[in-house]
Amino acid sequence: MKKQAPPLSGDMPSVRQEFTPLTPADGAEWRHTLHRLWAELLLDAWITTQTREEDLRGPE
Repeated sequence: MKKQAPPLSGDMPSVRQEFTPLTPADGAEWRHTLHRLWAELLLDAWITTQTREEDLRGPE
């Protein structure tokens, strides 16, 4: 698909308008999903750190 040239009037669409055509409800759902994924990543990182610290300490 060929991109159209921008209008000559100088009215360029914002990046937000061009790349995030979400309704507010869709945006809220995406934010919720991203927050859950971020929480899972943080938990995984914490578990990995704790496991490595236990491995370095060795048996007690």
